[in-house]
Amino acid sequence: CYGLGKVREDGEAPLDGWELATVATKIITRQEHELRNLRRIAQNPAVQALIDQQRQHAIDESTARSEQEWRRGKGHGPGGQRHTGD
Repeated sequence: CYGLGKVREDGEAPLDGWELATVATKIITRQEHELRNLRRIAQNPAVQALIDQQRQHAIDESTARSEQEWRRGKGHGPGGQRHTGD
């Protein structure tokens, strides 16, 4: 398969190590280009703001879920009721 560097663009298998190296170099170059593009996108202030917003939303959801589970749980009072300080 071409994606693993075992086949040339024309579908033929590399005949020697140099052809395999050429295929591997093209794959690495393509991946480096993709990584640079992703880093450029991630550095955009609007993207950073969205990431921060999503992170805060996840924290808020987790906190709310923990509090709801605590409220549904048993307290230390008679019959498992909640008391101030539970």
